[in-house]
Amino acid sequence: VAESDALVWCPAPGCGNIIAYSTLRATVHCSCGHAFCFRCGEAPHAPTSCEGAKQWFKAVDKRKGVEKEASAMPSNFKPCPNPDCSVKVEKNGGCMYMQCSGPGGCGVFWCWQCGNWSKQASGVHHVHECNDPPTAKWAKAAAGLFDDDGKFTWFYERYTNHVEALRIHTAQLEAARAKQAELEEVGEVTSATDFLIRAATTVIRARTVAAWTYPYAHGIADETQQRLFAHQQGMLETYTEDLAALV
Repeated sequence: VAESDALVWCPAPGCGNIIAYSTLRATVHCSCGHAFCFRCGEAPHAPTSCEGAKQWFKAVDKRKGVEKEASAMPSNFKPCPNPDCSVKVEKNGGCMYMQCSGPGGCGVFWCWQCGNWSKQASGVHHVHECNDPPTAKWAKAAAGLFDDDGKFTWFYERYTNHVEALRIHTAQLEAARAKQAELEEVGEVTSATDFLIRAATTVIRARTVAAWTYPYAHGIADETQQRLFAHQQGMLETYTEDLAALV
C-alpha cells in the first residue's frame, strides 16, 4: 500500500481497510463510516482542491485571529492608519489629533475619527472639526474585520452556515443509530430507522459538498464562471434543504 499511488489505508483510528483510488471521486467513504479525501487524507473538501482547502483554512485562521485580537483590544486603541505601520495606538486623552509615537511607531500624524494621516503635523489639523467618514481600509482594520472588501466575509458566512447545519445532521444521524440499536435489542423491525440513517448520511454528504462550494467559488476570478457556478450551487442547496426537511 505504501508503494502504490492507487491505494491508501483508511486513516480512521482502528480501521485497517485499504481504499482503492477512483478517478470518479475525490472523497472516499470507507465501510467503517469514515469519510476523507483520497489525495490528502483530510476531511472531505470537494469540490475545493487540497491546496485550495489549505489556503481557505489559513484565511479562516487569519480571520479568527483578527477577530480575537479585535475583541481583546480596548475601544481606546486603534491601529495606525499608515499601511506600512499598523502599530496599535492608545488614545489616552480627549483630543482626536494623534501621533504614532509609541514603541515601533512610524511617527505619522492622524485623525482618530476618520483615519486621515500625514507625515506632516499640519496635514491633519482638520481633526478639530472633523466629520469625514473613515477611510474604508482603515475602518475595517480598526473594527477588526477581514480586509478583502467583504468578499471573504460573504463566502465565509455561508460556508459557516452549512458547517453549523452539519453539526445538527450529525446529531440526527447519531440519534437514529442509537434508536436502531435500541430496537434491534428487542427484536423489532428497523426499516424506519434504516431510512433515517440513509437519509441523514446523504444529507451530511450533500451538506459537506455544499459547504465547500463556497471556498471553491471564492477562488473563481471570472465573473461569468462564478455566475454559472452559483446557479449549480443553488440547485445543490435547494435539493439539500428539501432532503434535510425530511430527516
